[in-house]
This record gives sequence, C-alpha cells and structure tokens, in this order.
Amino acid sequence: MKGFRLDGSWPAVMVVALFLLIPLTTLPGLFDFFFVVLMVATAVLAVLIVVSIATSRGRREEHSSGGM
Repeated sequence: MKGFRLDGSWPAVMVVALFLLIPLTTLPGLFDFFFVVLMVATAVLAVLIVVSIATSRGRREEHSSGGM
C-alpha cells in the first residue's frame, strides 16, 4: 500500500463519476445493475477517504514527534 497515492483530485473525480452514473439508473431494466455499481463506488470512496485521513493523521503525528 506504500505505492498507493491518496493525494490529488480523486475525491472530486469519484463524486463526478457517481453523479454521471445516476441518470443511467433511469434506463429500463438496468436500475439494479447501476444501483449495485453506485453502491460499490460509494463504498470504495468511503474507504479511500478513511484511509487518506488515517495516513495524513499518521504523517502529521510522525512529523510532530520526529522534531523532538
């Protein structure tokens, strides 16, 4: 996971992708499929947000304790 970069514009891209997928749920017969896709994408977004908060908090604590 060290090679996985969490900075950048990925939160905005994920939110835009979610809003672009929402109109596809109105297609006849495809609501269930796109609902599952939206739920998976939302879960991935939530996990990425939690991981990025945890890594930034860890870096901040490492940086503040490293100065002593």
